[in-house]
Amino acid sequence: MEKEEKKCSDCTIFNSSEIMENQTNILDELRALKYEIKKKKTWVAFLLTLFLGPFGLFYTGKWVAALIMVLLELYQIFNYTNNALSLNLVSFSHNIMYIIAMYFISLVLAPILTASYNSDLSKEMDVK
Repeated sequence: MEKEEKKCSDCTIFNSSEIMENQTNILDELRALKYEIKKKKTWVAFLLTLFLGPFGLFYTGKWVAALIMVLLELYQIFNYTNNALSLNLVSFSHNIMYIIAMYFISLVLAPILTASYNSDLSKEMDVK
């Protein structure tokens, strides 16, 4: 009878460690799934920025950088209209070049900011 009790207690210990390991694996899988749901896609950020300009940067999750780019772009657009209305052609051409440069800078920043967001998210969620 003692042998059976000892054998049964060993089974319980083995089963409890196996259950703990299974729960840990399930939690790791859930964490990985949650990360996959929350992470941003680089190609989506690029397409949004391609079609919306700096406004597409808001998708990246780094809203401060997006806000700075949008404000700089809007400032230049207002200067552009002011120079166009006052027929100041030199400043007008500078504004056009600046607006185009900001557009291309936004296109370069989109994948970088998305990768940064995903990196921060993986560190926060402790996912590899």
